[in-house]
Amino acid sequence: MAKRHAKHSRRPKAPPRDDPPAVPSYWVVRGLVAVAMAVSLYLLSVSWSGGALAGCGPESSCHKVLTSRWAYWFGIPVSLVALVAYAGILLATFGVTTSASSARRNAARALLTVLAITVGGSALWFIGLQFFVLRSVCPYCMAAHGCGLVAATILLFRTPDPLPSKKIRPSERPRQAPIWRHLAVGLGCVVVLIGGQIMHKPKTGAIAQLPNRGVATTTGLPTNGSKTAASPTTPRTISLHDGQIELNLDELPLIGSPRAPHAMVSLFDYTCHHCREMHELLHQAHAAFSNQLAIVCLPMPLDANCNPAIKRTADAHLNACEYARLGLAVWRADRTAFTRFDSWLFGHPSVPSLLQARQYAEQLVGREPLQRALADDWVNLQIERDVALYQLNHRKTRNSTMPQILVGSRIGFGSLSSVEDLFRLLETEFGLKRSG
Repeated sequence: MAKRHAKHSRRPKAPPRDDPPAVPSYWVVRGLVAVAMAVSLYLLSVSWSGGALAGCGPESSCHKVLTSRWAYWFGIPVSLVALVAYAGILLATFGVTTSASSARRNAARALLTVLAITVGGSALWFIGLQFFVLRSVCPYCMAAHGCGLVAATILLFRTPDPLPSKKIRPSERPRQAPIWRHLAVGLGCVVVLIGGQIMHKPKTGAIAQLPNRGVATTTGLPTNGSKTAASPTTPRTISLHDGQIELNLDELPLIGSPRAPHAMVSLFDYTCHHCREMHELLHQAHAAFSNQLAIVCLPMPLDANCNPAIKRTADAHLNACEYARLGLAVWRADRTAFTRFDSWLFGHPSVPSLLQARQYAEQLVGREPLQRALADDWVNLQIERDVALYQLNHRKTRNSTMPQILVGSRIGFGSLSSVEDLFRLLETEFGLKRSG
């Protein structure tokens, strides 16, 4: 009897349910995408404001990545494109639910497939660019790409498609496009992104107007358009940023003559790739305008050893302080040798070793004169002044890109697209006319 009672007291089995349990993978995807969106939004805000990323100083790895041509797609920051893609994934995950209609689920699933391919392929592209092309890694970018890549992988290989909440006859189900079409669309988006970046070459430089109190003024020089030579006894100075920086043309390295009617300022680093490009443009400009123009050459090392604005020295700028000291010491020891040393150092495809640079400097001015010049306090003080000008330029314009040129009331950042851009700037600011 007890057995019979126990048998009848068992609860009947519940009928099988059509609704599957909640899929935790979608919540993981949402979390990853939310992180990627937050990072992309931060990168976008910095890109638009022209500021610097937290923990990333000028010419750091992340700065180099975000100021490269690969950070844009036809002039649009790629962080904006990524933000749209991540937002699409986030919204689409809420469309793939058991409470949604079959048509909505199918549309959401198709969108997730397309965006997963797009985000995953784009992440691999940008990671490859950082490691193999730029040879610089941006931690913020890698965080966003990593989250996007993992989310895309989950969507493509791990996330099951929820079953409908109610049984639907096959004839009533919305017709779905073959999966290969979604994959093709996603790959097509990646191809458009990569192709656009390869074809479009944005400008590598920018020109900004200095604020009214930052306009460069020159004393000891004739006014614009005057052909009268300045007096040899008149102090030749350039006043920058409302007198906060004073440059004496008779005491600083120059391309050209300190008595030229017009003078511009060049801030550069011997280890900076774009500075090498700008150096060639400056020499072309000096040749075109002959004795009308003098170029003040101020080494500004992107090296934390002598530049407090740099938090961590990038590998490309190791020993930049020493190269700058050598250049200034050559000028101090023999002013006539500076142009040859400057052109030699910039004339190589890559930066010569520090030993080679020192040997060439000794060959030009002699070992003992070079040693005396390197021991002169003037060399280190001049580097401090150059760094101070660099920091002032950044505070005034919120731009820290190197090289920098100051021409009248304007300042140029980065390597200009062509020498014609430099010619137009000089003609506009100084009214210069090309010789010949």
